[in-house]
Amino acid sequence: MNETDKLRQILAGRFADAGMNSFYGTVVDVNEEERTCDVKIGNITRGNVLLYLIHDPEKKQPPKKGWWFVPKKDSLVLVSRVDGAGTRLRVSMFSEIDKVICTSEDTEFSVGKDGYKLNRGQSGLLKTLTDLCAALERMTIAGGKPVNVAEFTLIKQELKNYLES
Repeated sequence: MNETDKLRQILAGRFADAGMNSFYGTVVDVNEEERTCDVKIGNITRGNVLLYLIHDPEKKQPPKKGWWFVPKKDSLVLVSRVDGAGTRLRVSMFSEIDKVICTSEDTEFSVGKDGYKLNRGQSGLLKTLTDLCAALERMTIAGGKPVNVAEFTLIKQELKNYLES
């Protein structure tokens, strides 16, 4: 296919999409920091599709509060126009997700394939529990016997099975 045919195909796709408000597409890439993804709709890849609707395009970063989904790469999504006939798009439905994130001020809770994450400021649940186990390992009980270090080491390893940092 030569360049002219490719351009015709792209323009035909754009004109066909102009009257539609929702489209099915496949997630090509996800940018969690920007809370956007790239979605392939037909032969066209639409960049910066919003995953979080409260987004001021004038600001560099979306607000860090609220909840949103992180779609799985190569999953099917329904993309809708934000302003009816405009060019801003958002993912309105997901077939598969990698993560759900809920934030409020300096607190973040997320659930994903790697486990749960709960952070507040610079502290996290995994770090706090790991530090607690380390402190208990250093303790000795009456008579100078150390606490069972091997058990606490296993507990710290087990925490990583369902908590992420």
